[in-house]
Amino acid sequence: MPVFIENFDISILRAIDSLDIPFLNVIAQGFSLLCEHGLLPILLALALLIPKRTRRVGVAMAVALLLSVIFTNITIKPLVARPRPYVKYDIHVSALLPHDLSFPSGHTSVAFAAAVAYAATVWRKHRGIAIAAIAVALLVGLSRIWLKVHYPSDVIVGALLGSIYGLAAAAIARLISRKFPRLNLD
Repeated sequence: MPVFIENFDISILRAIDSLDIPFLNVIAQGFSLLCEHGLLPILLALALLIPKRTRRVGVAMAVALLLSVIFTNITIKPLVARPRPYVKYDIHVSALLPHDLSFPSGHTSVAFAAAVAYAATVWRKHRGIAIAAIAVALLVGLSRIWLKVHYPSDVIVGALLGSIYGLAAAAIARLISRKFPRLNLD
């Protein structure tokens, strides 16, 4: 990581480390748990695949989650191989210690992939829910910084990548519904 990014990241984490707000730690842990192993987004995608009226959203979310796993967790994380902040710096972590690599944030990538795929698919009819989904994804990302298990740049890149996966997946679901109308994705 470039030195100026590393300095920016650690200055934010040290500032958070100087704060001790147990109530916010509990809230952050709750938001972080929403995307632990991608479980909640996966379950939501599967549930949305069942009814015909939500099937396109379910397909978009499932594709987005798959893209996130393949590119963020399987490809980029091992290539960059950035250690977690608590491995390199003396900071207190407010969560269970993950033992995988840090960059980019998988939790944030999954949260944004699912939320953006959902939002891009339902925007015209359900803007309020779409905005709420993005807000929850943002809170998941912020929780990873607050808990000090990720650098801010990990979360920023995770959000950007997840958003790209979500938009691509929504476009793929739209294309599938046009090319294969018998799949009943509309």
